[in-house]
Amino acid sequence: MGLVCPPTQLVVNWRQYMEYQQAIEILKAMLDRHPLSAEEKEAVTKAIGTLSWGALGQSHIKARKAKRDKSSEW
Repeated sequence: MGLVCPPTQLVVNWRQYMEYQQAIEILKAMLDRHPLSAEEKEAVTKAIGTLSWGALGQSHIKARKAKRDKSSEW
C-alpha cells in the first residue's frame, strides 16, 4: 500500500487534506468496526499516535501565533 501522492506534495498541499482530528476519528472507527490482525492494529494505533502529536504541534503553533498577535496590539 503506497502513498496517494508523493511526500513533497503532502507538505506543499497540506491544506487540501483532512484535519488531524478527522483522520484520528476515522482510524478509531476502523479499529472498532473492522477485524484487524494484531500487526494491523499496531500500525493503526501508531498512526493515531503520530496524528495526535501532529495535532498537538498544530495547536501549539496556533496558540503561539495568537499570543504573538495579541502582544503586537497597542
